[in-house]
Amino acid sequence: MKLIFMDFEKIFTIDNLDIFDSLKDKFVNSECNKLWLQYEEFWKKGLISNSECLTNQFNLLQLDNNSLKSYISRLKVNDRGFKNFFKLVKQNNKEYKFFIISENVDFIIRHIMKKVFDEKEFAILQSNCNLTEANIIGFLNQNWKNNEKDNNKENNEKILVFSNILNFIVYKKIKCHKNNKEIPLNCQKVFYPYKKLSLKKGDTKNTICKKCIKDIIVNYISRVKKAKDIKTIFIGANYTEGDIELAKSCDKVVTFSNNTLTSQLEMNNNDYTSISNFSDLITL
Repeated sequence: MKLIFMDFEKIFTIDNLDIFDSLKDKFVNSECNKLWLQYEEFWKKGLISNSECLTNQFNLLQLDNNSLKSYISRLKVNDRGFKNFFKLVKQNNKEYKFFIISENVDFIIRHIMKKVFDEKEFAILQSNCNLTEANIIGFLNQNWKNNEKDNNKENNEKILVFSNILNFIVYKKIKCHKNNKEIPLNCQKVFYPYKKLSLKKGDTKNTICKKCIKDIIVNYISRVKKAKDIKTIFIGANYTEGDIELAKSCDKVVTFSNNTLTSQLEMNNNDYTSISNFSDLITL
């Protein structure tokens, strides 16, 4: 059994485009550009969490669901042969299980993946409440173990996506002075289902440990690697601390050439395999 964990950022876009970062140039007022970059710098220095950075940056975006959908529809994608590779995965579903692990939001991921796949071929895990690490690990365990038993075949043939959730909310309506029609004012709210209540020594009951999904998957991989006949593979193209930790925890690291992740892996003297097409994974 091969468990394949893949990042979403820069995998399917042309020229390693980071879709979320590209929103700044399109939907952020020029006066707020410095503030966007300041949040990014605070996050890199560990002064704010990933969720705080993402929330603050989303608050700077002047968009609604239609304008975001329209922008994504114009982006060009490169599936890197992934669709053909995934057909092979489905034909041999006892050997492969695919998970996309992303700190991006479901809205963006869904509309990019619909350019590559039929919507029935992937499922985004969504929850209206905070999921604990035990919830997620239980789900992962159940999923690949069911895969071995050939149960729940329809769900096992899908790419399972873990991400944050973006909701567009109409919070106010104003009347247009020209035609007296009501115009909805939208705001976007990001929900993070992977926050965890942590009660460590010295903590109070109100202490919140903000863990992104990648941190939880790293813990999961350390447990799963103890099982026989389980190989874990990480595929990425973008550098974040979470990506590096995932890379270190998996048996094999696969990436595409000339991206921020390969540069960091080389700097840290970490082994990785560079591929040009997803079909190259067959030989791993």
